[in-house]
Amino acid sequence: MPDLITIIVPTRERADVLRFSLRTLAAQTSDKLRVIVSDNASVDETRDVYESIADERFRYVRTSERVSMSDNWEFALNHVSGGFVGFMGDDDGLMPGAIERLSRILDETGTDALRTTACSFAWPEVLDSKSGRLSIPLKRGIEKRSTNQFLDRVIFKNLHYTNLPIIYNGGIVRYDIMISIKNKFGRFFCSSIPDVFAGMAICKTVNSYIYSYRPEFINGASIHSNGTAQMKKNTDVSRKFISEKSIPFHSDLPLARDGSFVPSLNLFVIEPYIRVAGLSGSDRLELLKRVVTMVTRERSPHKSVLNDWIDDFCRMHNLDHHIHGIKDHIFNFRRLYEIIMNDISIYTCGEENDSIENILQASTRAGDLIESELRHEALQQSIVRIFNNALSRFNFSFKSA
Repeated sequence: MPDLITIIVPTRERADVLRFSLRTLAAQTSDKLRVIVSDNASVDETRDVYESIADERFRYVRTSERVSMSDNWEFALNHVSGGFVGFMGDDDGLMPGAIERLSRILDETGTDALRTTACSFAWPEVLDSKSGRLSIPLKRGIEKRSTNQFLDRVIFKNLHYTNLPIIYNGGIVRYDIMISIKNKFGRFFCSSIPDVFAGMAICKTVNSYIYSYRPEFINGASIHSNGTAQMKKNTDVSRKFISEKSIPFHSDLPLARDGSFVPSLNLFVIEPYIRVAGLSGSDRLELLKRVVTMVTRERSPHKSVLNDWIDDFCRMHNLDHHIHGIKDHIFNFRRLYEIIMNDISIYTCGEENDSIENILQASTRAGDLIESELRHEALQQSIVRIFNNALSRFNFSFKSA
């Protein structure tokens, strides 16, 4: 029998977006799909939303009390028995026909881990607009990747962590691999950043994985998104997150001075890596120096918070950030090239005259557009917008005559 693909949707009191996310899963026609909705003790209409789907491939489980995000993910994983497993956010979605395509790649490659790119969708409320904004990656193809090589590129070469076999919104892994990691650490999710930790742990367990450039998931950014709140330095959300008996941040990485998480994407990547790498001696020292470099270079509206954190971190580890840090205003032409290439390989839609109101509509729209081949239309989008998006990262601007 072909392997089942279980998609776990952890949720807590987000019925308004969950109803649309689950419908992108229910729209899948494959009988290989299984869905687990893991309700973290919600008191809204979450159960009603689940029951409205009425799909025998779906299963509802509920924690007996409110638990941390990592604990809810672990709780949900305990209800899986085999096949392949992936996680999807409750404001995210699956592309039409995704399960059939994922199954085909698994059958053809025999891989234990598969990662795909994803579309992105900003829900209307985030934009304060009647319509959301949908972005679709255009690059296509499949490649086999070395886990060690790409993990090294993420930590030391500035590659984005979503290039790893992350099992959230674009990745699935064989259940047996998850069990071997669980047996090693005592549980599968051993960090308060469960998705990144899982990707790092998988890299330390398998030698390679398959990466597909066709998007099969849609990352949604809604008013509920944890990542959005953390990076906007919403200290109320951050303190609540910390207080919910979550796994403490690694002791090598202090919190911000107000007791909240530091709004740094780099730290959310480094923290799980420290846990799985188990470095000591000179290797550990080099990693600590690398942390200073990464955070110093990070562009952020919360630069004063990051600077305070760097001072505290260097003092904790007896480092000199003037030596190990890299000034964030250094102009990097390689990075500029990467930004420009990223812009010309993404098609964006969703305006007032082309309204996309929710993740289900985004999924349908993205599926239709991908099938119609977007490349030529996308490349006709404004070149001025492309350069402005890139150059603005370096405090430059380009204007048409």
